[in-house]
Amino acid sequence: MSETTPSAAVPPAPPPVGQYRYEGQDHAGGVLRGTLEAAGAADAEARLAAIGLRAVAVDPVPVAEGRSRPRTLGAEDFLLFNRQLAHLTRAGLPVERGLRLIAGDMKSGRLAAAARAVAEELEKGRSLPEAFQLHARRFPALYGRLMEAGIKTGDLPAMLFSLGRHIELTARLRQMLWNTLAYPLGVLAGLALIIGMIAAYLLPMLATIYGGFKVNLPLITQAFLWLGERLRAFGLVAAILAVALLILLIVVRIKGTRVAAIDTFGRRLPGIGPVISRGQVARWCDALKVAIEAGLDLPAAIDLASEAVGAAGILRDGEALAERVRRGEPIDAELSGVTIPPAVPAAIGIASRAGDLPAALATLSAMYAEQAEQRVRALPAVLMPLLFLIIAITFTLTLLAIFLPLIKLIQAISGGDWS
Repeated sequence: MSETTPSAAVPPAPPPVGQYRYEGQDHAGGVLRGTLEAAGAADAEARLAAIGLRAVAVDPVPVAEGRSRPRTLGAEDFLLFNRQLAHLTRAGLPVERGLRLIAGDMKSGRLAAAARAVAEELEKGRSLPEAFQLHARRFPALYGRLMEAGIKTGDLPAMLFSLGRHIELTARLRQMLWNTLAYPLGVLAGLALIIGMIAAYLLPMLATIYGGFKVNLPLITQAFLWLGERLRAFGLVAAILAVALLILLIVVRIKGTRVAAIDTFGRRLPGIGPVISRGQVARWCDALKVAIEAGLDLPAAIDLASEAVGAAGILRDGEALAERVRRGEPIDAELSGVTIPPAVPAAIGIASRAGDLPAALATLSAMYAEQAEQRVRALPAVLMPLLFLIIAITFTLTLLAIFLPLIKLIQAISGGDWS
Protein backbone atom coordinates (compact mmCIF):
# COMPACT_ATOMS: atom_id res chain seq x y z
CA MET A 1 0.00 0.00 0.00
CA SER A 2 1.67 3.13 -1.17
CA GLU A 3 1.92 6.22 0.92
CA THR A 4 0.27 9.35 -0.29
CA THR A 5 1.82 12.70 0.40
CA PRO A 6 -0.76 15.09 1.72
CA SER A 7 -1.09 18.08 -0.51
CA ALA A 8 -0.25 21.48 0.89
CA ALA A 9 -3.20 23.54 1.89
CA VAL A 10 -3.99 26.14 -0.72
CA PRO A 11 -4.91 29.50 0.83
CA PRO A 12 -8.24 30.83 -0.34
CA ALA A 13 -8.06 33.49 -3.00
CA PRO A 14 -8.78 36.97 -1.71
CA PRO A 15 -12.17 38.28 -2.68
CA PRO A 16 -12.13 40.55 -5.72
CA VAL A 17 -12.15 44.27 -5.15
CA GLY A 18 -15.31 45.97 -6.37
CA GLN A 19 -17.30 49.15 -5.96
CA TYR A 20 -19.91 49.44 -3.20
CA ARG A 21 -22.56 52.07 -2.80
CA TYR A 22 -22.86 53.12 0.82
CA GLU A 23 -24.97 55.21 3.15
CA GLY A 24 -23.17 56.21 6.33
CA GLN A 25 -23.83 58.31 9.42
CA ASP A 26 -21.25 60.43 11.20
CA HIS A 27 -21.03 61.19 14.93
CA ALA A 28 -23.16 64.33 14.52
CA GLY A 29 -25.97 62.34 12.90
CA GLY A 30 -25.34 63.60 9.35
CA VAL A 31 -25.99 61.17 6.50
CA LEU A 32 -23.40 60.75 3.74
CA ARG A 33 -23.81 58.71 0.56
CA GLY A 34 -21.30 57.67 -2.06
CA THR A 35 -19.29 54.77 -3.45
CA LEU A 36 -15.99 53.20 -2.43
CA GLU A 37 -13.76 50.30 -3.47
CA ALA A 38 -13.69 47.32 -1.10
CA ALA A 39 -13.14 43.56 -1.10
CA GLY A 40 -16.66 42.80 0.06
CA ALA A 41 -19.45 44.33 2.10
CA ALA A 42 -17.67 43.63 5.41
CA ASP A 43 -14.53 45.31 4.14
CA ALA A 44 -16.60 48.32 3.03
CA GLU A 45 -18.15 48.61 6.50
CA ALA A 46 -14.68 48.38 8.06
CA ARG A 47 -13.38 51.13 5.79
CA LEU A 48 -16.32 53.35 6.74
CA ALA A 49 -15.75 52.67 10.45
CA ALA A 50 -12.07 53.58 10.06
CA ILE A 51 -13.01 57.11 9.02
CA GLY A 52 -15.68 57.56 11.66
CA LEU A 53 -18.82 56.59 9.75
CA ARG A 54 -21.39 54.04 10.86
CA ALA A 55 -22.57 51.96 7.90
CA VAL A 56 -26.34 52.20 7.42
CA ALA A 57 -26.49 50.43 4.04
CA VAL A 58 -23.82 48.88 1.80
CA ASP A 59 -24.73 47.47 -1.63
CA PRO A 60 -22.48 46.31 -4.50
CA VAL A 61 -22.49 48.42 -7.65
CA PRO A 62 -23.39 46.35 -10.76
CA VAL A 63 -20.36 45.49 -12.88
CA ALA A 64 -21.74 47.14 -16.01
CA GLU A 65 -22.44 50.33 -14.09
CA GLY A 66 -19.10 50.29 -12.33
CA ARG A 67 -17.25 49.94 -15.59
CA SER A 68 -19.05 52.79 -17.32
CA ARG A 69 -16.80 55.22 -19.08
CA PRO A 70 -15.73 58.04 -16.73
CA ARG A 71 -16.65 61.58 -17.62
CA THR A 72 -14.19 64.41 -17.85
CA LEU A 73 -14.02 66.84 -14.94
CA GLY A 74 -16.63 69.58 -15.18
CA ALA A 75 -17.93 72.37 -12.99
CA GLU A 76 -20.75 70.24 -11.57
CA ASP A 77 -18.33 67.42 -10.67
CA PHE A 78 -16.03 69.80 -8.85
CA LEU A 79 -18.87 71.55 -7.02
CA LEU A 80 -20.08 68.17 -5.78
CA PHE A 81 -16.53 67.28 -4.75
CA ASN A 82 -16.02 70.59 -2.93
CA ARG A 83 -19.40 70.37 -1.16
CA GLN A 84 -18.76 66.82 0.06
CA LEU A 85 -15.28 67.74 1.27
CA ALA A 86 -16.75 70.71 3.17
CA HIS A 87 -19.32 68.45 4.88
CA LEU A 88 -16.69 65.85 5.77
CA THR A 89 -14.27 68.40 7.21
CA ARG A 90 -17.12 69.99 9.17
CA ALA A 91 -17.77 66.51 10.62
CA GLY A 92 -14.18 66.51 11.89
CA LEU A 93 -12.48 64.24 9.33
CA PRO A 94 -8.90 65.04 8.24
CA VAL A 95 -8.53 66.32 4.67
CA GLU A 96 -6.67 63.26 3.41
CA ARG A 97 -9.35 60.89 4.72
CA GLY A 98 -12.06 63.05 3.23
CA LEU A 99 -10.29 62.99 -0.14
CA ARG A 100 -10.02 59.21 -0.08
CA LEU A 101 -13.70 58.82 0.76
CA ILE A 102 -14.81 61.27 -1.90
CA ALA A 103 -12.60 59.67 -4.58
CA GLY A 104 -14.94 56.69 -4.77
CA ASP A 105 -18.01 58.88 -5.07
CA MET A 106 -16.93 60.91 -8.10
CA LYS A 107 -18.36 60.10 -11.52
CA SER A 108 -15.18 61.39 -13.14
CA GLY A 109 -12.50 58.73 -13.03
CA ARG A 110 -9.69 61.25 -13.46
CA LEU A 111 -10.95 63.41 -10.60
CA ALA A 112 -11.23 60.35 -8.35
CA ALA A 113 -7.67 59.36 -9.22
CA ALA A 114 -6.46 62.90 -8.56
CA ALA A 115 -8.23 63.00 -5.18
CA ARG A 116 -6.55 59.73 -4.16
CA ALA A 117 -3.20 61.00 -5.41
CA VAL A 118 -3.52 64.24 -3.42
CA ALA A 119 -4.40 62.23 -0.30
CA GLU A 120 -1.29 60.10 -0.80
CA GLU A 121 0.87 63.22 -1.16
CA LEU A 122 -0.57 64.61 2.10
CA GLU A 123 0.13 61.33 3.86
CA LYS A 124 3.75 61.58 2.67
CA GLY A 125 4.08 64.89 4.48
CA ARG A 126 3.66 67.36 1.62
CA SER A 127 1.83 70.61 2.24
CA LEU A 128 -1.59 71.24 0.72
CA PRO A 129 -0.29 73.68 -1.95
CA GLU A 130 2.43 71.23 -2.97
CA ALA A 131 0.02 68.30 -3.12
CA PHE A 132 -2.54 70.17 -5.22
CA GLN A 133 0.13 71.74 -7.40
CA LEU A 134 1.19 68.24 -8.50
CA HIS A 135 -2.37 67.73 -9.81
CA ALA A 136 -3.24 71.35 -10.63
CA ARG A 137 -5.00 70.48 -13.91
CA ARG A 138 -7.72 68.59 -12.06
CA PHE A 139 -8.67 71.42 -9.69
CA PRO A 140 -9.41 75.16 -9.97
CA ALA A 141 -6.51 77.56 -9.76
CA LEU A 142 -5.16 78.27 -6.27
CA TYR A 143 -7.41 75.64 -4.68
CA GLY A 144 -4.60 74.25 -2.55
CA ARG A 145 -3.53 77.66 -1.27
CA LEU A 146 -7.07 78.51 -0.23
CA MET A 147 -7.44 75.19 1.57
CA GLU A 148 -4.18 75.75 3.43
CA ALA A 149 -5.35 79.21 4.48
CA GLY A 150 -8.65 77.76 5.69
CA ILE A 151 -6.81 75.14 7.76
CA LYS A 152 -4.57 77.80 9.33
CA THR A 153 -7.60 79.82 10.41
CA GLY A 154 -9.28 76.69 11.76
CA ASP A 155 -12.39 77.15 9.60
CA LEU A 156 -11.77 75.06 6.49
CA PRO A 157 -15.45 74.08 5.96
CA ALA A 158 -16.56 77.74 5.82
CA MET A 159 -13.82 78.51 3.30
CA LEU A 160 -14.85 75.54 1.15
CA PHE A 161 -18.50 76.62 1.19
CA SER A 162 -17.46 80.19 0.26
CA LEU A 163 -15.33 78.86 -2.57
CA GLY A 164 -18.24 76.78 -3.82
CA ARG A 165 -20.46 79.87 -3.91
CA HIS A 166 -17.73 81.74 -5.82
CA ILE A 167 -17.51 78.99 -8.45
CA GLU A 168 -21.30 78.96 -8.77
CA LEU A 169 -21.26 82.75 -9.32
CA THR A 170 -18.62 82.41 -12.04
CA ALA A 171 -20.49 79.58 -13.76
CA ARG A 172 -23.81 81.45 -13.58
CA LEU A 173 -22.47 84.62 -15.21
CA ARG A 174 -20.80 82.69 -18.03
CA GLN A 175 -23.84 80.48 -18.57
CA MET A 176 -26.16 83.50 -18.82
CA LEU A 177 -23.94 85.10 -21.47
CA TRP A 178 -23.61 81.87 -23.44
CA ASN A 179 -27.36 81.20 -23.33
CA THR A 180 -27.96 84.69 -24.74
CA LEU A 181 -25.40 84.35 -27.54
CA ALA A 182 -25.98 80.70 -28.49
CA TYR A 183 -29.15 81.27 -30.53
CA PRO A 184 -27.89 84.21 -32.65
CA LEU A 185 -24.56 82.47 -33.28
CA GLY A 186 -26.32 79.25 -34.27
CA VAL A 187 -28.65 81.10 -36.67
CA LEU A 188 -25.73 82.97 -38.26
CA ALA A 189 -23.78 79.73 -38.68
CA GLY A 190 -26.76 78.04 -40.35
CA LEU A 191 -27.33 81.08 -42.58
CA ALA A 192 -23.69 81.09 -43.66
CA LEU A 193 -23.90 77.37 -44.49
CA ILE A 194 -27.05 77.82 -46.63
CA ILE A 195 -25.65 80.81 -48.52
CA GLY A 196 -22.38 78.98 -49.07
CA MET A 197 -24.16 75.94 -50.53
CA ILE A 198 -26.24 78.15 -52.85
CA ALA A 199 -23.19 80.09 -54.04
CA ALA A 200 -20.96 77.04 -54.47
CA TYR A 201 -23.36 74.54 -56.09
CA LEU A 202 -26.81 75.91 -57.05
CA LEU A 203 -25.86 79.14 -58.80
CA PRO A 204 -23.18 77.56 -61.04
CA MET A 205 -25.82 75.15 -62.42
CA LEU A 206 -28.23 78.01 -63.05
CA ALA A 207 -25.43 80.05 -64.64
CA THR A 208 -24.83 77.22 -67.12
CA ILE A 209 -28.50 77.27 -68.09
CA TYR A 210 -28.55 81.06 -68.44
CA GLY A 211 -25.36 80.93 -70.49
CA GLY A 212 -27.07 78.70 -73.04
CA PHE A 213 -29.55 81.50 -73.66
CA LYS A 214 -26.75 84.09 -73.85
CA VAL A 215 -28.10 86.03 -70.89
CA ASN A 216 -25.70 88.55 -69.37
CA LEU A 217 -25.55 87.86 -65.66
CA PRO A 218 -26.09 90.84 -63.33
CA LEU A 219 -23.33 91.97 -60.98
CA ILE A 220 -24.98 90.49 -57.88
CA THR A 221 -25.08 87.04 -59.52
CA GLN A 222 -21.48 87.36 -60.67
CA ALA A 223 -20.48 88.28 -57.11
CA PHE A 224 -22.18 85.16 -55.72
CA LEU A 225 -20.53 83.01 -58.41
CA TRP A 226 -17.15 84.49 -57.51
CA LEU A 227 -17.82 83.66 -53.86
CA GLY A 228 -18.85 80.10 -54.77
CA GLU A 229 -15.64 79.58 -56.76
CA ARG A 230 -13.58 80.69 -53.77
CA LEU A 231 -15.51 78.43 -51.45
CA ARG A 232 -14.98 75.40 -53.69
CA ALA A 233 -11.31 76.23 -54.18
CA PHE A 234 -10.62 76.80 -50.50
CA GLY A 235 -12.94 74.17 -49.08
CA LEU A 236 -10.04 71.88 -48.16
CA VAL A 237 -8.13 74.79 -46.67
CA ALA A 238 -11.17 75.74 -44.60
CA ALA A 239 -11.48 72.16 -43.33
CA ILE A 240 -7.79 72.13 -42.36
CA LEU A 241 -8.17 75.46 -40.58
CA ALA A 242 -11.23 74.17 -38.71
CA VAL A 243 -9.32 71.11 -37.51
CA ALA A 244 -6.34 73.28 -36.54
CA LEU A 245 -8.65 75.60 -34.60
CA LEU A 246 -10.17 72.63 -32.77
CA ILE A 247 -6.71 71.34 -31.85
CA LEU A 248 -5.71 74.82 -30.68
CA LEU A 249 -8.78 75.07 -28.44
CA ILE A 250 -7.97 71.68 -26.92
CA VAL A 251 -4.35 72.68 -26.28
CA VAL A 252 -5.39 76.01 -24.76
CA ARG A 253 -7.90 74.23 -22.54
CA ILE A 254 -5.23 71.80 -21.35
CA LYS A 255 -2.93 74.73 -20.56
CA GLY A 256 -5.72 76.24 -18.48
CA THR A 257 -5.83 79.62 -20.24
CA ARG A 258 -8.97 79.08 -22.32
CA VAL A 259 -11.35 81.10 -20.15
CA ALA A 260 -8.92 83.99 -19.65
CA ALA A 261 -8.22 84.14 -23.40
CA ILE A 262 -11.96 84.16 -24.24
CA ASP A 263 -12.61 86.87 -21.65
CA THR A 264 -9.76 89.01 -23.00
CA PHE A 265 -11.08 88.70 -26.55
CA GLY A 266 -14.70 89.22 -25.50
CA ARG A 267 -13.89 92.50 -23.71
CA ARG A 268 -13.16 94.04 -27.12
CA LEU A 269 -16.58 93.19 -28.57
CA PRO A 270 -19.28 95.91 -28.54
CA GLY A 271 -22.19 95.07 -26.26
CA ILE A 272 -20.46 91.98 -24.88
CA GLY A 273 -17.37 93.75 -23.51
CA PRO A 274 -19.22 95.57 -20.68
CA VAL A 275 -20.87 92.30 -19.62
CA ILE A 276 -17.54 90.49 -19.39
CA SER A 277 -15.74 93.39 -17.66
CA ARG A 278 -18.42 93.71 -14.97
CA GLY A 279 -18.49 89.95 -14.54
CA GLN A 280 -14.73 89.96 -14.02
CA VAL A 281 -14.99 92.68 -11.37
CA ALA A 282 -17.78 90.73 -9.62
CA ARG A 283 -15.68 87.56 -9.63
CA TRP A 284 -12.60 89.46 -8.40
CA CYS A 285 -14.49 90.98 -5.47
CA ASP A 286 -15.99 87.62 -4.56
CA ALA A 287 -12.63 85.84 -4.81
CA LEU A 288 -11.07 88.56 -2.65
CA LYS A 289 -13.80 87.99 -0.05
CA VAL A 290 -13.11 84.24 -0.05
CA ALA A 291 -9.37 84.86 0.39
CA ILE A 292 -9.92 87.39 3.21
CA GLU A 293 -12.29 84.97 4.99
CA ALA A 294 -9.66 82.26 4.59
CA GLY A 295 -7.28 84.36 6.70
CA LEU A 296 -4.94 85.86 4.10
CA ASP A 297 -3.65 89.39 4.56
CA LEU A 298 -4.94 92.00 2.11
CA PRO A 299 -1.97 92.06 -0.36
CA ALA A 300 -1.84 88.26 -0.55
CA ALA A 301 -5.62 88.10 -0.93
CA ILE A 302 -5.51 90.64 -3.77
CA ASP A 303 -2.81 88.65 -5.55
CA LEU A 304 -4.76 85.42 -5.15
CA ALA A 305 -8.05 86.96 -6.35
CA SER A 306 -6.34 88.46 -9.41
CA GLU A 307 -4.75 85.11 -10.30
CA ALA A 308 -8.11 83.37 -9.82
CA VAL A 309 -9.77 85.64 -12.41
CA GLY A 310 -6.75 85.51 -14.72
CA ALA A 311 -7.67 88.45 -16.98
CA ALA A 312 -4.75 90.67 -18.05
CA GLY A 313 -6.38 93.92 -16.88
CA ILE A 314 -7.37 92.43 -13.52
CA LEU A 315 -3.83 91.10 -13.01
CA ARG A 316 -2.34 94.51 -13.81
CA ASP A 317 -4.69 96.47 -11.56
CA GLY A 318 -4.50 93.87 -8.79
CA GLU A 319 -0.71 93.97 -8.79
CA ALA A 320 -0.82 97.78 -8.50
CA LEU A 321 -3.29 97.60 -5.58
CA ALA A 322 -1.30 94.95 -3.72
CA GLU A 323 1.95 96.85 -4.16
CA ARG A 324 0.26 100.02 -2.92
CA VAL A 325 -0.87 98.24 0.27
CA ARG A 326 2.60 96.74 0.84
CA ARG A 327 4.16 100.23 0.65
CA GLY A 328 1.65 101.54 3.17
CA GLU A 329 -0.06 103.85 0.69
CA PRO A 330 -3.84 104.39 0.67
CA ILE A 331 -5.55 101.76 -1.46
CA ASP A 332 -8.29 104.12 -2.61
CA ALA A 333 -5.97 106.31 -4.71
CA GLU A 334 -6.84 106.46 -8.40
CA LEU A 335 -5.63 103.54 -10.55
CA SER A 336 -3.96 103.94 -13.92
CA GLY A 337 -5.85 100.94 -15.29
CA VAL A 338 -9.52 100.88 -16.18
CA THR A 339 -10.45 97.25 -15.46
CA ILE A 340 -11.18 97.65 -11.74
CA PRO A 341 -13.52 100.64 -11.29
CA PRO A 342 -12.39 103.40 -8.87
CA ALA A 343 -15.37 102.66 -6.62
CA VAL A 344 -13.91 99.25 -5.73
CA PRO A 345 -10.60 100.33 -4.13
CA ALA A 346 -12.44 103.26 -2.49
CA ALA A 347 -14.94 100.87 -0.87
CA ILE A 348 -12.12 98.49 0.12
CA GLY A 349 -10.26 101.32 1.83
CA ILE A 350 -13.32 102.47 3.79
CA ALA A 351 -14.30 98.91 4.77
CA SER A 352 -10.73 98.05 5.82
CA ARG A 353 -10.67 100.98 8.23
CA ALA A 354 -14.12 100.03 9.53
CA GLY A 355 -13.16 96.36 9.96
CA ASP A 356 -15.99 95.09 7.77
CA LEU A 357 -14.18 94.17 4.55
CA PRO A 358 -15.87 90.79 3.75
CA ALA A 359 -19.36 92.31 3.94
CA ALA A 360 -18.32 95.22 1.71
CA LEU A 361 -16.77 92.84 -0.84
CA ALA A 362 -19.94 90.73 -0.84
CA THR A 363 -21.97 93.87 -1.57
CA LEU A 364 -19.60 94.93 -4.37
CA SER A 365 -19.66 91.46 -5.92
CA ALA A 366 -23.46 91.33 -5.84
CA MET A 367 -23.69 94.84 -7.32
CA TYR A 368 -21.39 94.17 -10.27
CA ALA A 369 -22.90 90.73 -10.85
CA GLU A 370 -26.34 92.35 -11.03
CA GLN A 371 -25.00 94.94 -13.49
CA ALA A 372 -23.57 92.15 -15.66
CA GLU A 373 -26.85 90.21 -15.52
CA GLN A 374 -28.87 93.31 -16.42
CA ARG A 375 -26.69 93.93 -19.46
CA VAL A 376 -27.02 90.28 -20.48
CA ARG A 377 -30.80 90.53 -20.22
CA ALA A 378 -30.68 93.68 -22.36
CA LEU A 379 -28.60 92.04 -25.12
CA PRO A 380 -31.52 90.29 -26.89
CA ALA A 381 -33.22 93.67 -27.43
CA VAL A 382 -30.20 94.65 -29.53
CA LEU A 383 -29.14 91.31 -30.98
CA MET A 384 -32.51 90.06 -32.23
CA PRO A 385 -33.35 93.08 -34.46
CA LEU A 386 -29.77 93.06 -35.75
CA LEU A 387 -30.05 89.33 -36.45
CA PHE A 388 -33.33 89.75 -38.34
CA LEU A 389 -31.83 92.62 -40.35
CA ILE A 390 -28.83 90.47 -41.33
CA ILE A 391 -31.13 87.60 -42.33
CA ALA A 392 -33.39 89.89 -44.37
CA ILE A 393 -30.49 91.54 -46.23
CA THR A 394 -28.76 88.21 -46.90
CA PHE A 395 -31.86 86.48 -48.24
CA THR A 396 -32.77 89.52 -50.34
CA LEU A 397 -29.36 89.54 -52.00
CA THR A 398 -29.51 85.77 -52.50
CA LEU A 399 -32.95 85.94 -54.14
CA LEU A 400 -31.78 88.78 -56.39
CA ALA A 401 -28.72 86.75 -57.41
CA ILE A 402 -30.95 83.79 -58.35
CA PHE A 403 -33.96 85.48 -59.97
CA LEU A 404 -32.55 88.58 -61.71
CA PRO A 405 -31.04 86.41 -64.49
CA LEU A 406 -34.38 84.61 -64.78
CA ILE A 407 -36.19 87.94 -65.20
CA LYS A 408 -33.72 88.98 -67.91
CA LEU A 409 -34.23 85.61 -69.62
CA ILE A 410 -38.04 86.04 -69.57
CA GLN A 411 -37.66 89.54 -70.97
CA ALA A 412 -35.35 88.28 -73.73
CA ILE A 413 -37.78 85.50 -74.63
CA SER A 414 -40.76 87.86 -74.64
CA GLY A 415 -38.93 90.34 -76.91
CA GLY A 416 -37.71 87.61 -79.24
CA ASP A 417 -34.14 88.62 -78.59
CA TRP A 418 -32.66 85.15 -78.13
CA SER A 419 -31.29 82.77 -80.64
